[in-house]
Amino acid sequence: NPEVCGTGVRLVGEVAADASGNLKGAVVYLEKIAAGKAWPETTDGSVIDQEGCRFLPKTLVMRKGSEVKIKNKDKVFHNIHAYELAGAQRISMFNDGQPAASELRHDLRMRRGNEVKLECDAHKFMHEWFLVLDHPYFGATAGDGRYALDEVPPGTYKLIAWHPVLGRRTAPIEVKAGGTVSTDFTFK
Repeated sequence: NPEVCGTGVRLVGEVAADASGNLKGAVVYLEKIAAGKAWPETTDGSVIDQEGCRFLPKTLVMRKGSEVKIKNKDKVFHNIHAYELAGAQRISMFNDGQPAASELRHDLRMRRGNEVKLECDAHKFMHEWFLVLDHPYFGATAGDGRYALDEVPPGTYKLIAWHPVLGRRTAPIEVKAGGTVSTDFTFK
């Protein structure tokens, strides 16, 4: 579908770093946390758009048990195939043909992992990844590689930095009441 997807070579750009090597687009989150702050309220849930044969926005975090809406804003057919990633396994979650100018809705029911990969079976260059978490203690790295998690209750945790292509890095942290913790991660 060159009239919508374009022609020639497409730079997919799954890894973005600045001139100093600071990684953009990684998600940093706590592995397990029992209680704390509420999820931020949103008015329209978790939405992924397809425009120009791309999934937008790139790399999201969605709430476990919530509904994902996938909107096809292109004037071509897409076939959306979602996989739960659990280690080396890819577990099919849904596989739907999606006509132009339509919307799909699916509940995010995870079985073993918390990573999801979306692909378009009609356009093999279309990819999207996101995490499904049961708590709101996460942050994405900005263009300079910085991230922040706020309102973390005192305790000992495992902090995870996840990138859909580069993998995971972990670090133990201890948060003291009123304190601040700083942790850096290195990806190769």
